[in-house]
Amino acid sequence: FYGCELAVDLLLEEPTGGLVGLVQDDETWIQAMSSFLVNRGIELPFTEINRDIENTWGVKLEDYVKPVTLFTNVNTLGGDLDFQTRWLRRYGVEVHRAIALIDRNPERMTETPEEKIPLQSVIHLPLPLYSPDDETMFQEFEYLPAIPKQWKYINTFPLLS
Repeated sequence: FYGCELAVDLLLEEPTGGLVGLVQDDETWIQAMSSFLVNRGIELPFTEINRDIENTWGVKLEDYVKPVTLFTNVNTLGGDLDFQTRWLRRYGVEVHRAIALIDRNPERMTETPEEKIPLQSVIHLPLPLYSPDDETMFQEFEYLPAIPKQWKYINTFPLLS
């Protein structure tokens, strides 16, 4: 979990009510970050959630009383962070800032695009996001009826790396 300790340094720059992050492909970033904090003698509530915004590890979402920091390992356009912020709000959890391990946006993002949550990143890799030659950039997924239409589009080709 390279970079987790640097993310913890960013986390500690401002007071927060806890850290909430998404488990992605069995990568338990939040558990790794909590280990760094425990090693420093710092107690802070942590919660890992899955893609269905269900607790998988840590404090129950309904137990947070102060705004939290939202963590993601890779931020590309900020849409996932905005989506997770709205979902957490449904559980009564307010997000006051976000931290990304890697920001892939060509311009370093300082806030999420819609919710305007302040965003910091450990590493900025200003790489092109998509091949300019590909004209079929998005595919609509009809099986996501609960998600507003403008969020139903995902890329159907790999990000450039």
